[in-house]
Amino acid sequence: MKIVLVALAVAALLAGPATSGQTQVIDSFAGDADGEYADTDLAIDRAGNLYGTTVQGGDFSSGTVFQVAPSGTGWTHTVLYSFTGGADGG
Repeated sequence: MKIVLVALAVAALLAGPATSGQTQVIDSFAGDADGEYADTDLAIDRAGNLYGTTVQGGDFSSGTVFQVAPSGTGWTHTVLYSFTGGADGG
């Protein structure tokens, strides 16, 4: 979990405005519907949105696809998809 948060913080530093070299946690996965145990390389789009997956949590406890997007004074975490653990994976 700590590795994921550090990866998100590093990605935020690369994607966002300079923060004087300080590490900043931009998201913490709460588990349950939010997703849990992010285990992926992150993808970034031109708008600075970060995308990845979790291996647990979501609506069916089989993982999620998530987006973390810069918004106003912080970042917004959105679950884009919850894996069912069936034919779509998990």
